[in-house]
Amino acid sequence: MDVAQRVLAGHDGYEVNEYNGVYSNGKEYSHSKKLEVAASIVASQESSLDGGVNVSSIAKECKVSRYYVRKVRDELRVHGRILRENEKTAAPLADEDEGGFG
Repeated sequence: MDVAQRVLAGHDGYEVNEYNGVYSNGKEYSHSKKLEVAASIVASQESSLDGGVNVSSIAKECKVSRYYVRKVRDELRVHGRILRENEKTAAPLADEDEGGFG
């Protein structure tokens, strides 16, 4: 991203991350961006021998922070899918063996 684009993004209240992705500090990315990141995570897991993902590589590819990639990855692990903005992101219920209800 060139200097002019950074300046214009700044004038509109946006910031630019280390991978030249434009974002609004404190606001969620769109659901379509979350879907893009999730798809990249799933593709990476499927092509990996151990099912792991390279968080930095996905962040660079999708132009988001590594934190955001980890957030989406964890959401996939916990819920088995990505959640929409209006869905509560509560922790999953504990199993009976772990002291949960039952």
